[in-house]
Amino acid sequence: MLLFLVLAVFMTIGTVLFVAWNIFMLRAENEHLKAAAGFAYRAKAEKVAALTEQREQYASDLEKLAGQRLLTFFQKMFYNPKSVDRKIKTLQKEMAKLDRGNFSGVNFLVLPGYAILQMEILNITGDQKYFQDIRALYSELKGAEFAIYNTRHLLAAMISCVLGFSGASILAGGLAYAVGVEQGLALIFGGLPLALLLAYALYEDLRAKGRVRKEEIMLDFPQAVTEVALLTSSGMELFRAWDEVCKSAERKGPLFREMRRTISEINNGFSPSAALNGFIKRCGTKDTARLGTSILQNLTRGNDELSEFLANLSKEVWEERKHDARRLGEQAKSKLLLPMGLIFLGIILIIMVPIAIGITEMGF
Repeated sequence: MLLFLVLAVFMTIGTVLFVAWNIFMLRAENEHLKAAAGFAYRAKAEKVAALTEQREQYASDLEKLAGQRLLTFFQKMFYNPKSVDRKIKTLQKEMAKLDRGNFSGVNFLVLPGYAILQMEILNITGDQKYFQDIRALYSELKGAEFAIYNTRHLLAAMISCVLGFSGASILAGGLAYAVGVEQGLALIFGGLPLALLLAYALYEDLRAKGRVRKEEIMLDFPQAVTEVALLTSSGMELFRAWDEVCKSAERKGPLFREMRRTISEINNGFSPSAALNGFIKRCGTKDTARLGTSILQNLTRGNDELSEFLANLSKEVWEERKHDARRLGEQAKSKLLLPMGLIFLGIILIIMVPIAIGITEMGF
């Protein structure tokens, strides 16, 4: 009887959630569809930019291998700019469809989330801390221009996931249990927790990308600032030195991409202060902030003081890198203690078990 009541409660919750998801899907308006289409368009544009950079790298690799006899058929297949061109053209066609109002490639499953976000009773604005945190992550990863729209899309996807997935899972589990499939109980009781876990995974994936990006920036930063310091100390103008350091297509890390973007903005009419402030916000690390703010403060003082500052900063970041390497080495040693202990225990068992069996057979 108790199990029946519990199942009835869960089935009621699942039905309410699934019906609510469908109601909000029907309430979704054209502006919500356009918002989802805008996210899809930006995602495709980012892929086109990444593929364009990959095509340039392939062309550079082919040029280096051109005089070598080892340029085999398989290498030509791997370094094939034409295959990248085909992918770019496909994405550009999909983007053109979105421009014309053809939303066939849009993820319609997030539309209930957009409709819920618009409800005045929830009072979801950009003032909440979680909203600001997600927006800050998107500002670092993809720029501040569309950060608020990307934030709303992520929240809409999380809400839609909780409503739609949990409701559908609970109802599917109930139908399965009704026809005699006992595994349906797992879907009934696990539908809502699994939906919440999946929604949180969307947010955690964004945070993980932010952490990885910052680690990659910090990995490349000592080399970049050292080279800029050397070039400026030799008499080269700052932004020319900055361009020389980052312009190579082989330098594909996020730090070098942000440096190239900064130079591109300056060349396209942005003031150096605006471009450097954008660089600081997009990188989001304390060392890049020190670099950017110090350059801003020293722009009017000439190259001498700036070169000295860059040289000192280079020494500091290399020392920090050494400390980080030692710390990570110590952490790696501590993590190895458990597997080493298990290996040692296994060796003891391999030695002791035959001895114990032999003693037993001898009758002791």
